[in-house]
Amino acid sequence: MIYREEGIIEEVAEIREDVKEFVNDIKRDIKIRKKINKMVDGLLYIFARVMTFLFGVNKQYKIFNNESLLIIAAKYNGLNTLDWLLKKGANINLKDDMDKSAIDYAVERGHVCISAKLYGKRLMEETKNIAGRFVKRLFGNGIEQETKNPQRQNNIPREPVRDRLKSYDQKSGIKF
Repeated sequence: MIYREEGIIEEVAEIREDVKEFVNDIKRDIKIRKKINKMVDGLLYIFARVMTFLFGVNKQYKIFNNESLLIIAAKYNGLNTLDWLLKKGANINLKDDMDKSAIDYAVERGHVCISAKLYGKRLMEETKNIAGRFVKRLFGNGIEQETKNPQRQNNIPREPVRDRLKSYDQKSGIKF
């Protein structure tokens, strides 16, 4: 019986060593992948700069299945390239021949940072659109309407903004 317990202890020790070796291999692979990702991102950045200079930031390339530079950066985890393209005004809603956008590829491939950045950008655009519509409803068509207003030309002051807010509040039920 003692012999059997000693054999089990030796097997557990061997398995433990194998697990340690396996974990070290995984750590080494992760370091290599990080280095490769940095190199790919650097190459993507150079490629994006050249192509943007030649053709513009929102060009879709037929040789890449109508993918834009933003889609290519999202596909291959090019975070620095993606940042630069967004600063240049890349359209996040462009889709390729597979009817997928940059966000779709980032989510599909598990690129969390890129997905979060693209979702944040989309949310900011939608917020700007909503805020623009809200202001337009609140103040009418704005300055163009004021200059055409005959009361304004006769130096009759228009209603103060506070009164407009009150009237809008009464019409819509929105509390400020």
